[in-house]
Amino acid sequence: MISTNLAWPGFVRNHDASGIVDARIETVRHGEGRIDHALTLRVSRKAGSEHTRQIGFAVDAPFEVPDLKTADPFLIAALFPAMEVGGTLRLHGTISRVLLRNILDYQAAWFRAAPNLFRPFELQVDAISDEVERDFGPRPNAILAFSGGMDSLLALHRNISGDAGEAAYAIGATMFLPGMAREDPTAETDTALVAGMRAMSGRRNLPMAVVDTNISDIVGKQFVTHGTWLASCLSLFGGRFDVGLLGSSVASYSHGYEIYGSHPLLDPFLSGGQMEIRNDEGLFKRPDKAFLLAKYPEALADLRTCFHYYDNDRNCCRCEKCIRTMLCFIATGNEIPPSFPDGLDLNDIGIGMGRRSGLEWAPLLLSSAEAHGASDHPAMRRLRQRYRQKRLKIIAKDGYRRVIRGQKPHRWSVLDQME
Repeated sequence: MISTNLAWPGFVRNHDASGIVDARIETVRHGEGRIDHALTLRVSRKAGSEHTRQIGFAVDAPFEVPDLKTADPFLIAALFPAMEVGGTLRLHGTISRVLLRNILDYQAAWFRAAPNLFRPFELQVDAISDEVERDFGPRPNAILAFSGGMDSLLALHRNISGDAGEAAYAIGATMFLPGMAREDPTAETDTALVAGMRAMSGRRNLPMAVVDTNISDIVGKQFVTHGTWLASCLSLFGGRFDVGLLGSSVASYSHGYEIYGSHPLLDPFLSGGQMEIRNDEGLFKRPDKAFLLAKYPEALADLRTCFHYYDNDRNCCRCEKCIRTMLCFIATGNEIPPSFPDGLDLNDIGIGMGRRSGLEWAPLLLSSAEAHGASDHPAMRRLRQRYRQKRLKIIAKDGYRRVIRGQKPHRWSVLDQME
């Protein structure tokens, strides 16, 4: 096997906790668009413990999915399990040199942001490929990770409408991961969920590929690792599409967020020899996206942001995310979308603001309301009142956590951690 050290100088290994992660890949093809991949991770720690887990990827696409020429998607999927263990990752397959170079930077960012969580490791692979088989031309052929939320809907409509201008991608299909959408899956809910998402994509004349995977259960740490879940699954379509596109979860210039798994500056480091991973709409914060999305009536009717949507097939209009999304539209001078049929109860404003994240999104909404002339809207007046009431409580609680209990919040912004 070929060995390479995937750590920048200066990162100290934790030898007591290091071990070996042995990764093997098995693929079974059932048809042109139906393929099952299995990534088996056998973890052996120096302390003597050993366990085996398997990440499955069941691909069901209404178009031909070519065979993979490298194991790039599976290296991406194994990154965080290997960084948790440290030591050595042995992956039985061929890896592109493009991905090897990229993940050196990707890991360095996470080692700097969360040194107490992750460790460098040595990678051993069967072979390294220097071939690059993707065309990142003026209008690259792309597959978009799609959930029906604000991020993916805006990315979809701005690109297919031409509003993205010269920066637009030629989106040829969407991809949906039901495994990221529900906590207690059943055959009935999964069938209805997939059918609904495929219908939503079909209304835009786009075929939808479904990848049913348990990667979220195996890898865990959702808010840290979910960018690799998406990039790994998108990369399964390398050879058919040149670009795997992600709707941006955060803006590239934001500050103050806790560590986050998908970011416009880091996601491109998950690009391999057959697929470029790109993060779309990274210039916009959430109120900006509401303002832009308001011009697409079809998007407003389909918008799904609710924490409980995948149980009820509708936005509940009462959870924190529903409330925050409705406030985004109000703050930018727009009506609440019809996909929130129960509307906004002013008494619910403040739900979810008791966490530190409330110190980030509440002022952002209030400043957006001022910019769009919506400061006098009853919802904005209520938000301003609730924010003032909770602000001191949030600061005191955060100070207790950091000073009395000796904890420091992890930040997604690795630049803030540089000396």
